[in-house]
Amino acid sequence: MPSNVEILVRAFGSDWGKGRPPDTGDALHPDAELIAPEGMPYGGGVFKGRERFERWFAEDLWELWEEFKSTPVDLIDAGDKVVVPVRVEGRTRGGIQLAVDNVWIYEFESGSLRRARLYADTAVLGDAVGK
Repeated sequence: MPSNVEILVRAFGSDWGKGRPPDTGDALHPDAELIAPEGMPYGGGVFKGRERFERWFAEDLWELWEEFKSTPVDLIDAGDKVVVPVRVEGRTRGGIQLAVDNVWIYEFESGSLRRARLYADTAVLGDAVGK
């Protein structure tokens, strides 16, 4: 059985992007939740279930971004949780270049990815799209 860190490395090291969710294989819990700040210009709130989790990465994210790259700065293994600071760089659909730092906390339950929680500077993102 792969470790929690190995599951994330495979998922987010895969060729995911617009129209292609991260490859979580069978590690994504059927009742997975993705939690994004309410002020996100491309979809904040709680997204429940495998299909909705994957759609957030493959579609919702791309409502703001024309080009997008999220690079892990570290992977901090805390047992059932993995903390991943990331550097996000990209160009919005409006042509604004942007670089921000975010943090994800991924929670695992019995080897399945149960919850992903995003901490992001929503003010910077909102300013970039005029919201």
